[in-house]
Amino acid sequence: MAEKQPLSSRYSPEFLSLANERRCKLDYKTLHVGRSTASRTERILSLLFQTHQNYYFGHFSAACILAGVLFEQCLICLLEEEIDLQGKITCKHGRDIVTIDDPSGIVNQSLLVLINTATHYRIIPREHFMLANELRLIRNHLMHDDLGVFLENGENYEFTLGIMVGGAFVGTPIVLPIKEVEEHCLTADSQEIWAYYILTRTRHLIEHMFEDRVKRLPPEKVSNG
Repeated sequence: MAEKQPLSSRYSPEFLSLANERRCKLDYKTLHVGRSTASRTERILSLLFQTHQNYYFGHFSAACILAGVLFEQCLICLLEEEIDLQGKITCKHGRDIVTIDDPSGIVNQSLLVLINTATHYRIIPREHFMLANELRLIRNHLMHDDLGVFLENGENYEFTLGIMVGGAFVGTPIVLPIKEVEEHCLTADSQEIWAYYILTRTRHLIEHMFEDRVKRLPPEKVSNG
């Protein structure tokens, strides 16, 4: 296997300077997910690192996609552990209630089912249910199209994410204060704003999702992202 080259030999000083500036402006705190007990938690830590690195390097589309995968993997991890703790969980599929007693049965569930089930078992705090669904809509949109352009509206940058529900257009407003963007982003380019928004809101949600796990299984190591 070829020896991995240092970043300084792969990227220009200007590129690395921008990446470091973006990292400093993000001003993140260490994100704890608890003790690594299985390959799933190792994957979460790896995805957390990859998401941040792509954001710092200005690979904004990749950072957005990776953040969506990270969120999904966190849901799967915590629901698998819920099955281990309780012996089984129930998921709602429309009007049907499905019982899952094998952790491997969680992997094939849709993101909507994962979010609803995680909320039912208080893995996602109820006050963050709307944010979780907002991230789901953004992820679904990314699967088919690029995200749109933010427009200034008063003190905010705004974009309405539209979806069709029963033949009708339903808009979900995405709003960020201009002051927050100026403080934490290098530019007001929409791609950078989207990556910042998705990364920071996903981190915020994950932090609350893992609170009980961190108390139950204190981390042996942490990831700074």
